[in-house]
Amino acid sequence: MLPTGALNYRSQADGFTLLELLVSAVLIAILGVISISTYQRRVEREQLTQAGRELSDWLDEARGEAIKAMAPCNVLISTSTPLQAKAEITTGSPACQSQRTLNLGTGLGNIQVALVAPSSGTLIFSPRGTVTNDLELTLTHARAGQRCLRISQPLGLIRLGNSQQGQCRYDRPY
Repeated sequence: MLPTGALNYRSQADGFTLLELLVSAVLIAILGVISISTYQRRVEREQLTQAGRELSDWLDEARGEAIKAMAPCNVLISTSTPLQAKAEITTGSPACQSQRTLNLGTGLGNIQVALVAPSSGTLIFSPRGTVTNDLELTLTHARAGQRCLRISQPLGLIRLGNSQQGQCRYDRPY
């Protein structure tokens, strides 16, 4: 037989009080809101990185086609409407016509593409893969930041960078 004090103690500790359940639910809700916003920012940063890599890969493919065909490849990057920018091969490049047009605004969220002055948006990859002018682009997402892409003359090297305080930096990968 149990003492009466132990029996009373046990019956009081059998469940949770309403206050304990409410505090637990509030804590779970707060942690959920924090984790969802963090996850959403990470997805937006990944979309921005994906857009930069996709453009870099497309340009590298155009450069490779110029080298393979031993013919120049004329590339036009149109940013007249920043949310619907596109990169395409112009009609004066028969060797590279098989390459598709890259629509940068499709499916990547609110990413704006802009040319950095004094870039013109026109690029010619020579049969050796070199270029005659520099080209620099910025890819911007309102909440995820900014990425930069640069094609430098004369070698036609394509570099991706990160923008910090309005300056594009290409010294480390992002």
